Order: sequence, then C-alpha cells, then structure tokens
Amino acid sequence: IKTSLAAIKRATIVLLVLDASQPIADQDQQLGGLLREQTKSVIIVINKWDTAKDNSDRFRNEAKKLIYGAFPHLNFAPLVLVSAKTGYRVAQIFPLIQRAAAARQTEISDEQLRNFLQRVTKRHRPTRGKGVRHPQLLGMTQLRTDPPMFDIRIKAKTSLHISYVHFLANRLREEWDFFATPIIIKLSKMKR
Repeated sequence: IKTSLAAIKRATIVLLVLDASQPIADQDQQLGGLLREQTKSVIIVINKWDTAKDNSDRFRNEAKKLIYGAFPHLNFAPLVLVSAKTGYRVAQIFPLIQRAAAARQTEISDEQLRNFLQRVTKRHRPTRGKGVRHPQLLGMTQLRTDPPMFDIRIKAKTSLHISYVHFLANRLREEWDFFATPIIIKLSKMKR
C-alpha cells in the first residue's frame, strides 16, 4: 500500500484497477476514498472481464451498479471493463486518460458561471442547511483548474445544504465536460 500511496501523491490521474474475479476489498475502498480526498481524476478499470461468466448488458449494468455502490465518492469516475490477458478494450484506456487530462484544465468565465447559476437556481431553488433562512446565492467564480475549484458566494447568516452543493457540481459536470475529474466547491458568506 505504501507504493500505491506514493504513486497517488505524484499523480493527477489515477487508474483504479480492480480484479473482476475478486470481491472488492476494504483496501480498495480506502484507496478510493483517498483518491477523492486527494482530488485526483479517476478511471476505474475492471480487469479480467474475460473471466466473467455472463457478458450481457444486464450483467454489465449490475456490475457497474455494484462498483459505484462500493465507491459512492467516485461517482464522477468512468468505468471501463478490460482484459489485460486478451487485450479486450485495453485500447480504450489511453483516450480516456487524455480526455481526463483535458477536463482538469477546463476554464469557465465569470459570465458563463453567472448565467449558469441563474438558470440552475431558477430551475431548482437552493436548499438551506442548518439555518432558518433560505440561502441566497450571490455569485460564483472559478478559483483554479487542475482540479477545478469554484467559489460560491452566499448571503451572510444563511447556509447551503450539502446536497445542493452536490447538485451544483453535477450540473457543472453536465454542462462542461469535467470527465473523470472531481469538482471542488467552496462556500463564502458575503454581507449584502
């Protein structure tokens, strides 16, 4: 595990390789959590797919659901089923890495984010956190890329529920292709 941890610290994009013939280990799940904490782009690679007894779409979808259930914090990570032994779908991995590298560099202008925030909050009103006042989102800016980090300004003495922060991250991912890349959203309280 020491080797894995050292490699994770140096990397920006990580292939989380799981063995299709083995159950998901606690150690795999711990590594998955660490990848999210370290804001690494992740591609989940399921190796030895050739050993699967069933290769139907239904079985593949069940396997994907099981894997995302074990790694809910990596719901942004694409999943690819491969076989290193037979070469099945191995050629798909490098283009995914390239796409993830490009996604980490995505920059969004303040004007685009202002329009995005207006559309999204109009369609789905922000939910409050622990406060009694409904939160008012005052603006949004991108602080950096690699990984993408955003700041949302909210009205003082209000709080935004974490589920709404996740909702905004998912809408950002839909609108701009943050493929395989975690999105960090910080909240700042503003007096206004």
